[in-house]
Amino acid sequence: MLRKLAKKFVKTIYSPPQTISPTINPINTEDQKFSQELMAILSKYGIIYNDKTYKEILKNLLHTQDNKTLTKVLREIDNADKFTDNDLYWEYFSARSLLSYTAWDLFSSHCMETYNISNPENEPCVLEKTGLVTGKLSSSLTQSLLEAYQKAPIITYEDSDFADNFMFNPWIFGDCKKEFNQFAVYRTSTDLLKDLLHQAIETLASEFEAAIGHYFNVVGIRAFELCPLTTSIGPHIWHKDSHPAGAKKLMLYLSKTNQEVGSTEYETYQGDIFRVEGDGGEWVLFSNSRVKHRGIPPQSQNRPIIEITFMPALKTDIRINDTGQNAICPWFPTSDVTKGYFSTENTIMRCIKRSLQLGLENGNVANASDNIDNMIKR
Repeated sequence: MLRKLAKKFVKTIYSPPQTISPTINPINTEDQKFSQELMAILSKYGIIYNDKTYKEILKNLLHTQDNKTLTKVLREIDNADKFTDNDLYWEYFSARSLLSYTAWDLFSSHCMETYNISNPENEPCVLEKTGLVTGKLSSSLTQSLLEAYQKAPIITYEDSDFADNFMFNPWIFGDCKKEFNQFAVYRTSTDLLKDLLHQAIETLASEFEAAIGHYFNVVGIRAFELCPLTTSIGPHIWHKDSHPAGAKKLMLYLSKTNQEVGSTEYETYQGDIFRVEGDGGEWVLFSNSRVKHRGIPPQSQNRPIIEITFMPALKTDIRINDTGQNAICPWFPTSDVTKGYFSTENTIMRCIKRSLQLGLENGNVANASDNIDNMIKR
């Protein structure tokens, strides 16, 4: 049931995004169970709501001024697989995602305008023409990255491995999590690996900015190796990622790539298929949520890759942030520099409360409209 519900949610929210509108019965046995589980979480933080349904509990939480405690409570809900069997959870996640995509779309457009004003001599960005740009690292840097990668400890892909206030994949549990750990081996992003990646991106930053048409932040990194497989699962199926449209991914290939030893194929906006082939050090920067792509699994040996996620920014920041294996990107574009009402903490909390409010309305636009003033003020 969980897997079926997750697939329904994925299909609905990502292609194209729209809210889910299930009917919720607030007094059935399942709802009583969720209410008890939610109260158990709240009691850890000294919040007691007796004889209330989970919807009433969440409505009360909307009015709390203790944002730090509310953040912790909502994080525990996101971490708990048991809540993914609850329709309201998917309403909340769906509303949060729609607000996130809207915010990132508007911010991405603003970032491109800012970059064009600052760089009037720059040619139209390549990625808007083809969807991808390619290049090659020096052999010495590639070898150093490969050695650092091989020394990095192996870890397991965990669904709860994502930073606070980051979008994540909520359906990675059970059999799905087993598949993720079946088709790839994941590595820790060590300090040495991050230092080398910082060096690589620093050298190419200006080229990247010109290619994508905006400044960028590094919001995520994954180091992994694809394993030999005889069936097409996970990343080996043609797909687009679920990131906001402004996201970009940089793929670094640390070893030989071709049809036999494994590679990646990308479909450009013109419909052409580009396959990565080389002796190691090749890189591809592409619009991962707009360009179809698939991995070609190796036939005999694991193939190491480093994947780095960029998001639009008003100023490029190439600090390498390891935000977790299951992190996608920040829910909302905010700045750690801004203080006061529009600080990161306050802005994110207002957006989260609006998401929860929309979820509680069960997709009822009329009810949501009645509460629009309160939603805007939160």
